[in-house]
Amino acid sequence: MPEFSYFFNANEVSPGVYDRVYLASDFADYFGDVLSSGLLHVDGQPSLKAVVQNGTLETIIEPGRAIIKGYRYKNTTDKVLTHNIADPTLDRIDRFVVRHDLRNSERETVTVIKEGEYAENPVPPALQRDNFIYEISLGQVRVRANTSSLEATDFIDERLDEDLCGLVYSLISIPTDQLQAWITARQAELQVESDQFSTDLADATAQLQQDLLDFAQIFNDWFEEQQGEGFLLASEKGQVNGVGTLNGAGKQPTAEVNTEVADFLTTHPAEDAVDAHNATNISLIDSGNLFTATDVEGAMSELFINVSDGKDLIGGAITDVDPSVVIPTDPSFQDLATGIGQISTGVKKATGTLNAALGVKSIMNTLDFTPSTVILDRTPSNTHFYFLTLHNIVFRHNGGTRSSSSFGYWGSSVNNNMNGILLPYNNGTTFFDPAVVAQIVPNGFEITVNSSILVGDVEWTAYE
Repeated sequence: MPEFSYFFNANEVSPGVYDRVYLASDFADYFGDVLSSGLLHVDGQPSLKAVVQNGTLETIIEPGRAIIKGYRYKNTTDKVLTHNIADPTLDRIDRFVVRHDLRNSERETVTVIKEGEYAENPVPPALQRDNFIYEISLGQVRVRANTSSLEATDFIDERLDEDLCGLVYSLISIPTDQLQAWITARQAELQVESDQFSTDLADATAQLQQDLLDFAQIFNDWFEEQQGEGFLLASEKGQVNGVGTLNGAGKQPTAEVNTEVADFLTTHPAEDAVDAHNATNISLIDSGNLFTATDVEGAMSELFINVSDGKDLIGGAITDVDPSVVIPTDPSFQDLATGIGQISTGVKKATGTLNAALGVKSIMNTLDFTPSTVILDRTPSNTHFYFLTLHNIVFRHNGGTRSSSSFGYWGSSVNNNMNGILLPYNNGTTFFDPAVVAQIVPNGFEITVNSSILVGDVEWTAYE
């Protein structure tokens, strides 16, 4: 028969003969298609804990449940397992395994001790996993040579090791390790981008500071030279052809007037004398060759242009590093200093705690940016974890090593109209759909919890 379908009520076609008959393996195949093999847990804590009894050769297996290849196992009371006596000279390692046995002579699932080999450096016995027997390990203990008791310090709990045991999770959702790997990789990418931005900003800031220092040095050198050229000795005052003094009337005595100045004043009309003192008619002594112009007005024009161009270069460097910084037209040096202080130093990030009440939309919209990524973590038990992005990428994590395993079935659906997520939730008795509605909004995000088991404080981290 090329096609199979399950499960339908049977009709009795003749006395004691039915047209629909199913085997236990049919039910196991069904559950094995949607649930992994491992331990069922309560509130994120795995069951079937092994407790070594100090001073004895006994280990107690606490109550708990497991699913192996679609078959259910349940231990309702403490089960005592007794280890064989130790070797006189060599150690061994025993394992506590839940053994699922499909052989016709057995057809059962039981918890047993799987004894290891004696050796100087013993290793735990390998798990048997074939078409008939499938084992998961609850833990291992070292049985030391020449002793008749066990030590709890020699015990290793292996229940959360996915290769050896693990928790039951949905096979139709993303496994926890894949989700964690994706989140870790994305966080690493964001960190690299942030580090590169910080490096570029530091380089640009250093170059800008050096440019300002160079410009200040050039200006100070020029200004100092001009001051030096204008200095005169006290003995030079009041001398003929030198710098005159002022009398009580605020005038320079005629005897002290420079002969060339006196000649100029007596040979030029008043209007010419006024024009002669214009900046364009005053020559410039430029021993440092700092200017192209030879008169004061030309030098002042060049100085103004150089300062203005320098400000433009600095303003452009600031906005190249951070386009959000606004530099006014014809800025002052204080405007440039303010702009440098406003440069963003990296990718914006914000964290906080939001209380999620049952059936009430909880809103966080006071951020100074609209996030592209938000990580929501249900606290304090850390049993519920959501990853929310602007592109409707939705994952769910439920504490411990595996996420969606603990409640049998988990699924998720994307609400494209809301640019958010809808997560159904099954606690084993009641189905909530959706359990969580979340979406990114301008300057933040909002969530609505429709399951009482998920209410409470939610820690959040938002990235720009």
